[in-house]
Amino acid sequence: MAHHPNINAAVELLRQGITELDIEPFLEDEGTGNLRYVQMAVTTHNTSLPAAQRYMTGKVQVTLVWNSRNENSAGSEKLNALANFLWKKGGPRSRLHLIHSVWANFQTSEKN
Repeated sequence: MAHHPNINAAVELLRQGITELDIEPFLEDEGTGNLRYVQMAVTTHNTSLPAAQRYMTGKVQVTLVWNSRNENSAGSEKLNALANFLWKKGGPRSRLHLIHSVWANFQTSEKN
């Protein structure tokens, strides 16, 4: 894989969450579904570690782009469930601890 190892692990965790929570991917032609796309970035800024160790301990910021107006819109309960799934399974108190943060971006326009 061409990405940071923790992005690869976060993608696998995201796949699990999408499957377990029955999250519908956004279908651009129909304008239906919930999860439009995902952006992931790794931070390796942990100055308490020697520089050589920072890469492998990098944490992933996950941004979920959701097909709704805001967090109170219909379907947002699935967004909350997915964000909570990622945090519980990959956040600081999890065995993995690979997630730095989970963000939501709301997008309702016809095209990405």
